[in-house]
Amino acid sequence: MIIYKHYDYCVKMTALLLLILLLITLVIPEKVSVIVKNETVIKDSIEHYNVCLKYYGQRDFKPVQTMMKQIPPLISSLPGSGNSWSRLLIE
Repeated sequence: MIIYKHYDYCVKMTALLLLILLLITLVIPEKVSVIVKNETVIKDSIEHYNVCLKYYGQRDFKPVQTMMKQIPPLISSLPGSGNSWSRLLIE
């Protein structure tokens, strides 16, 4: 009879501890940190955006006036020249 009461107590305490752990994981959000150029920041935060902007800049399209003056590079592969891999990349 004493062993059964002790077992019941252990089961209740284990269930209570699991419930407390579940509540803690739901209340405390997990913050993931990332390393950008040897700087550790919290992912998707303002600091993360600023570090990425500082190192990688902002990407924009070229203005139409500049695009019309510069001819883009042409990659060509003629049949029979033996470079079928570059032809596959083009297609």
